[in-house]
Amino acid sequence: MRTALVDGDVQDSGRRAARLAALYATALILTHATVDAGAGAKPALVQFFRAHLGLSYTVLGVIVTASALGGAIAQVLFGLLADAHRRPWTAAAGGALAAFGLSLTGFVTSAVTAAVALGLVALGSAAFHPEALRTMHRLGGERRATAMSYFTVGGSVGWALGPALVGAIAGTFGLAAMRWWVVGALPVPVALWLASVRVLPQAATRPAADAAAGADRWGDYRTLFAVVLLRAAAHQSLTVFYPAYLIDVAGTSRTVASLSLSLLLVSGIVAGPVIGRLADRWSRRGVLVATVILFALLTLVLPALRGPVMYAVLFLVGGASMGAVPITLVMSQEYLPRRTGLGGGLVLAASGTASLVATPFGALADAAGLAAVIYACAAVAGLAAVIALRLPGDAPAARARLAGELTG
Repeated sequence: MRTALVDGDVQDSGRRAARLAALYATALILTHATVDAGAGAKPALVQFFRAHLGLSYTVLGVIVTASALGGAIAQVLFGLLADAHRRPWTAAAGGALAAFGLSLTGFVTSAVTAAVALGLVALGSAAFHPEALRTMHRLGGERRATAMSYFTVGGSVGWALGPALVGAIAGTFGLAAMRWWVVGALPVPVALWLASVRVLPQAATRPAADAAAGADRWGDYRTLFAVVLLRAAAHQSLTVFYPAYLIDVAGTSRTVASLSLSLLLVSGIVAGPVIGRLADRWSRRGVLVATVILFALLTLVLPALRGPVMYAVLFLVGGASMGAVPITLVMSQEYLPRRTGLGGGLVLAASGTASLVATPFGALADAAGLAAVIYACAAVAGLAAVIALRLPGDAPAARARLAGELTG
């Protein structure tokens, strides 16, 4: 009788911890949306900077590149900090800093102040992601890929809505109206901070020592990092040059090109959770390889497609590419169990800096045409799939260890 009561108390405690973990994860996902809204809004903001300040494209390019590289470096540093010092409030602080940075764009008066504003957005993103990834990794338990897929959905929603919201605010009321952004965005990271104080300590019931999860496997991580970098390079280049291909080569309207870009960006919101569940149920490596192969093969046929079939294939292309992101995040943390903040942070930094390949791909477009760029994107994605085949399979012992972490 007494044993049954004890078992019941343990089960009730476990269910309560699970509910609290879900509540905190929801706060992380919502904050992720507000943080990535700032990152997604950069292309729209630089156009307003150019009109408002009369900046040249060269200056705008320097500002955007500097903020991207600075944010990538800061993300690595914050990843090291997240692993060395367990301070969950840094995720909330990063969300608040990103909100203040985006609000500061309403006060820009020069290229310097524009760079400072975008730099704060990048710094806030860098502070948020490593700690948020580390925490989501722990809260996800044996369903980490599923949990991470929902986390990335928050970022995808923010990334997709950011340009539209900034365009609506600045386009309707002027760039100065962006100073009010903080009023709507700041409550979200504040709620995350309150949850980190009151909810997280009760939700995080699993062992605190990441060292118990095993040794870091840097060799496997480097292989995965190459896959991440190549997939991101192919995806980023496709989002830049495929709409241009539709307009300049296929002769479609700008409306069709804009719709195609939206499909590439939005499809990951739908596909991410589905692919995450498959990765948890079957094999992380197997699902990753399958999605990247699908991305490569479908990209290869894009130049030949028109009409409804093109839209359907574009949706699958975006879903396959973006659906690989949560899997690579989880795998990076499992390969570096002692440095989960750094592991995830480096993967996101690689995804961000991959946009730098737009320059050589642009040179290829000038030399060989836009269709050649699309085929090159498919080739880069294919190379990523080949390298992914070198990753180790999901060992039964690793699966057992993940399940054991839930019970402590």
